[in-house]
Amino acid sequence: MYFRHMLEARNFTVLTDHKPSPSTRRGTSVRLANSTIWTSSHNLQQIRHISGQEIVVADALFQVEAITAPVTHDVLAAAQEADEEQRKILAGNTALQLVKILIPSTSVELYCDTSSGKPRPYVPSHLRLHILNSLHSLSHPTLRASAKLVSQLFVWSAFKKDCRTCARACKACQRSNVSRHNVTQLANSPLISPTSYTITSN
Repeated sequence: MYFRHMLEARNFTVLTDHKPSPSTRRGTSVRLANSTIWTSSHNLQQIRHISGQEIVVADALFQVEAITAPVTHDVLAAAQEADEEQRKILAGNTALQLVKILIPSTSVELYCDTSSGKPRPYVPSHLRLHILNSLHSLSHPTLRASAKLVSQLFVWSAFKKDCRTCARACKACQRSNVSRHNVTQLANSPLISPTSYTITSN
């Protein structure tokens, strides 16, 4: 429970649009048992049902476009026309094969890389951080998973390095990841005595 520190020693009411936890044929379900244990340890006054459309704040949190403005095809196309790095890629001999492709169901043409067999739009420099933050904040994947997620949808020069930098700079990942582990030496372990085992060699 992320908001446990805000609920302890306070009287509060839960507003939810979820259905009550059903019971199984063998008895009370595990989910219902856990909910009962949690509510008994807090000063919960009542649980009141409310329609999901009326919970504006919670409904907005589940909509990514309500939190961050998406990068539309028109914005991406305008940024590509003014990007200097893209002009160098088109003029030079690089691994990226940029071809102008018409986006289905739209009238917008974007420069996409076709070297992998799947068209991936090229992202100009000033939109990369916005796209990286939008994709990484969905599930906060690892460094390698972040680069794989971006490579399936977009492409630009040295995008793997940018993905690693963005994932390492994520504050939510830094709070949740454990970077220090206490390792107990085998000889000093209270569960294992030096005289409780023998080593034989042939």
